Amino acid sequence: MVASGPMPPLNSVLAPLPYETRLDARDPASVDLVVIHCTELPDLAAAREYGERVLYPASGTGNSGHYYIDRDGATLRYVAEDRIAHHVRGYNPRSLGIELVNTGRYPHWLDSRHQAMDEAYPPAQVDALLALLAQLRATLPSLRWIAGHEDLDTATVEASDDPAVQVPRKRDPGPRPGRRCWPRAGWSGFAPDPRDRRRKPCGTAAARPERVRRPAILPATSPPGRPMTSSPVSELIELLSLERLEDNLFRGQSRDIGTKYVFGGQVLGQALSAAQATLDSPRAAHSLHAYFLKAGDIEAPIVYQADRTRDGGSFSVRRVTAIQHGQPIFFLAASFQVEQDGGEHQLSMPEVPKPEDIAPAPPVPPQVMATLPTKVQRWLSRQGPFEFRHVYPRDELNPPKRPPYQQVWFRLSERVGDAPELHRALLAYASDFHLLGTATFPHGISYYQPNVQMASLDHALWFHRPFRADEWLLYSIDSPSAQGARGLARGQIYDRDGRLVASTAQEGLIRVVADPGAAAHVPAKE
Repeated sequence: MVASGPMPPLNSVLAPLPYETRLDARDPASVDLVVIHCTELPDLAAAREYGERVLYPASGTGNSGHYYIDRDGATLRYVAEDRIAHHVRGYNPRSLGIELVNTGRYPHWLDSRHQAMDEAYPPAQVDALLALLAQLRATLPSLRWIAGHEDLDTATVEASDDPAVQVPRKRDPGPRPGRRCWPRAGWSGFAPDPRDRRRKPCGTAAARPERVRRPAILPATSPPGRPMTSSPVSELIELLSLERLEDNLFRGQSRDIGTKYVFGGQVLGQALSAAQATLDSPRAAHSLHAYFLKAGDIEAPIVYQADRTRDGGSFSVRRVTAIQHGQPIFFLAASFQVEQDGGEHQLSMPEVPKPEDIAPAPPVPPQVMATLPTKVQRWLSRQGPFEFRHVYPRDELNPPKRPPYQQVWFRLSERVGDAPELHRALLAYASDFHLLGTATFPHGISYYQPNVQMASLDHALWFHRPFRADEWLLYSIDSPSAQGARGLARGQIYDRDGRLVASTAQEGLIRVVADPGAAAHVPAKE
């Protein structure tokens, strides 16, 4: 049989189902969503047998994904992209289905006592998934969104062992494919309107949205016409784009950038994203004040609970609590204002060299890097989403004593979309870099030293004027005081035309301990 549609991506094998050409045709350019499934069957042969079954006599077709990935990474295309496969209720015309071979709940799919999805996805299978996603993005530029089957088919049914109990009809692919790997292929997570995602028994009416809604309310991440690619910038924007669980409840993932715990700027940016998502009218964030209560676990998701504290005539206030392992780890209060005119003044920007006239920091020599702890190596060797140019560079591995101030140019390393909400969340993330470290300058210590404990205690950020995070900004920082194992730092952020666009302040723990091993533990966060 000759397969319909375009050739599959590289590293995948054509294995068309017998009824492939009887499936409804479509324009591949209309496909914007990838749905990840698992077969919930013991092996690929069983999955093939199920896929070949004719379940719809009128058309002579059955249920199947477009691609299947075996445990060893072997990838097969059962249905071409220009055909509508039956793989997910309500979204077939716009989506591609990728099935990962995995036992799931097999053979007790609806038994309430066997609902765990325990089989791990092997690295070869996950790597093949990432490769396929990247190749699909290259061949189908319209693709943008990704979701698990369980995110879209949220119906419940009677349990096979107890009719009084309801169990999910679909649980695939479960958590183990590593949902945090999806952004690495440059994808935006997708969920329907949260009011349509509450689990409902089969047979009840469940509205199916006609358009995609992003789970967290950050607008498009790339300028029009530019497809997203797998990059540190797209990873960061996906990190700040939370999954919306309920009207005021969100979930975010974490990214290990080489810090001991969740990076404070990540929590700050995600909490601001959650607060912005609860506004019903156009109001811009003008200030936020946050406290870090406990160190965040990089390996666990963070739930953000937003409180719509007040909506007045000109101002709105939101409170957001970040929760991990059932405990609050952070809270934020943010204020938003409608656009208004008023008197203006500002302090002048310091006179410093232009960023183009400052050389990027040289890489750490390999022989020095090899002597550093793994976390420090990851931090120093990473290709981050922001590029920095220090006006007065300092050797952080062998820090000299110097006055407590510095100026740093920074910008996002790629151009992104125009939405102000996106740029505010990005600036919130970046504002945590280099701020507290300025308080260590007079003492000749740094975060990289094994006997130094440092942790953010609070963070304040004021937005003054419009800006773009993908254009050069100058961060002018000073530290007026350090005492009692705490340091205070203040920052002013200017655009390259000299406009003061934001201000920051932060107090943090700075403690030098006699036992370097003890520095891995942060008592202030217990």
